[in-house]
Amino acid sequence: EGYSHSPHEPSAPLHLGVDPARFGDDDACIVVRRGRRVVEIVTASNLDNVELAEWVIDTAKRHHRSSEQSAVCKIDAIGVGSGVVDTLTHTAPEALMRVVEVQCSQVAGDEESYHNLRTQLWFGIGEWLKDGGVFPEDDKLSADIVSANYDFDARGRYRVEKKSEIKRRLGRSP
Repeated sequence: EGYSHSPHEPSAPLHLGVDPARFGDDDACIVVRRGRRVVEIVTASNLDNVELAEWVIDTAKRHHRSSEQSAVCKIDAIGVGSGVVDTLTHTAPEALMRVVEVQCSQVAGDEESYHNLRTQLWFGIGEWLKDGGVFPEDDKLSADIVSANYDFDARGRYRVEKKSEIKRRLGRSP
């Protein structure tokens, strides 16, 4: 959704992806994308849900142009993310962003091929890159993208290993 024909298209719609983390050893992350180019990735730790929501709004404001449609802000709404979704739904200006809850444990859009939405999204990164997607050069990010192992479920569908397993192997959350 919202891809342009060029990875450098500055007029492509603005998208934000948010992976919330609260207190502990995981970082919250905001990925800002225009077209096929990720233009910024920012991380922070030890933010409560309201602080993270404010940070998302500030990030969107830095990238949003008044002449364009609202940014699409997709948030991992499992666990602590639900509080961020609620806060943004009530506080973010509609002209700035439209909040979309992402429940990774839900059924995949292509449920014949993928165990759940999380698996489909993980494999979708590879397809996005093959289709011209561009990430900033970053060794940790590159390692994170290829960190997940996968197998097949009883129905023969792709299934990405649990986040807890990846975290155990890497010593951190990807």
